[in-house]
Amino acid sequence: MKTASTFLVAMLLSLSVFSQAIGDYVFTPTTGTYTAITGGTVTTASGDDGTQTSLPIGFTFNFCGTNYTTFNVTTNGCLYFSSSISYTNDLASTTYVPLIAGLWDDLYDDSYSDVSYKMDGTAPNRVLTVEWRNMLWGRYTTETALPTYRQNFQIKLYETTGVVEIIYGDMQAPGTERTPSASIGINNTPGGPGNYRSITPGASPTVSSTTANNTININTFLTNGLIYRFTPSSCTSPSGLSAANITQSQADLSWTSPGTLFNLQYGTSGFALGTGTIVSGLTATSYQLTGLNASSAYQFYVQNDCGAEQSGWTGPYTFYTLCDITSAPYYQNFDGTTTPNMPNCWNKIVIGASGTPTITTVTTAPYSSPNCVSMFNSTSVGTSTHLLLVSPQFSDL
Repeated sequence: MKTASTFLVAMLLSLSVFSQAIGDYVFTPTTGTYTAITGGTVTTASGDDGTQTSLPIGFTFNFCGTNYTTFNVTTNGCLYFSSSISYTNDLASTTYVPLIAGLWDDLYDDSYSDVSYKMDGTAPNRVLTVEWRNMLWGRYTTETALPTYRQNFQIKLYETTGVVEIIYGDMQAPGTERTPSASIGINNTPGGPGNYRSITPGASPTVSSTTANNTININTFLTNGLIYRFTPSSCTSPSGLSAANITQSQADLSWTSPGTLFNLQYGTSGFALGTGTIVSGLTATSYQLTGLNASSAYQFYVQNDCGAEQSGWTGPYTFYTLCDITSAPYYQNFDGTTTPNMPNCWNKIVIGASGTPTITTVTTAPYSSPNCVSMFNSTSVGTSTHLLLVSPQFSDL
């Protein structure tokens, strides 16, 4: 579809997706003693995919900068603060956040199993313990032999310090009736890379914020007394990411932090954290990024460098460089975009007082396949209803 030559007032769009700094939690594997709960409260979470919500923590617990006084629990091995949960485990989820996964998988609770909780201690050093006792892993048929396929583990929340611990007791080899494929770790809003800490068990366990291990299928390294500890770091992540004075080739980036040394990572929109271009050793809370391409989307993350340790990466913040000025003749058939979106550097102005005026790309009767632009209103376009399609800016018109 050939377009008319029109004038564009350059438009600037920016979008911030702020990430709570789950990367600020320091992961420490250690060992101790698994002590089963006595005198606790047994939840109503039972059977296959059972849950109970709004249970009392017993104190105010701060997780990733948010205070909680209640928690939710599922038989599928995790404590969660989100509004819903699934047996389909994925620490990189953008839906099931925030949560703490001791053994998040399609577990099963039978007559030998239960999920219970108990708060111990006195303020300001109280501890909530949530326990999964004799849960079936890889099995959904009730067992007559108690030890078979059974898993025992706890999640502990510590008042004041904000420490999270996952502690393992007697962990049996899983069955194969349900394919075992678990996740262990923590995540937080908005989810996705940089917003989870996924553990891979081993002789020397590892943790990742860019690759979620959702396929743990053996108990070999989940030994009795094993503790996975997450401790909030004093090296906190920056906040308030922003971009200003954006042109076709540069942008002024800024952030807020009490720190004095920072690392910045940037790339085209959608790049995987850890694969971007890193600028290290910044001593100000701003940076002018140059050498960018026009009409392009970029993202950046910022990290506080405290010397002995680094904070988690905050981000991504997405911004768009200005469109390049073009010249006639110019051809646009709208075939390179996905309906109903408009191509980059094209804009629409819809002023409607009646009907349902819209401007979208569609696949109906295109001049060239597969797309064209539809400018439509359910009633007649009059003096109070206007549909304007705005092209890129021209230098010679």
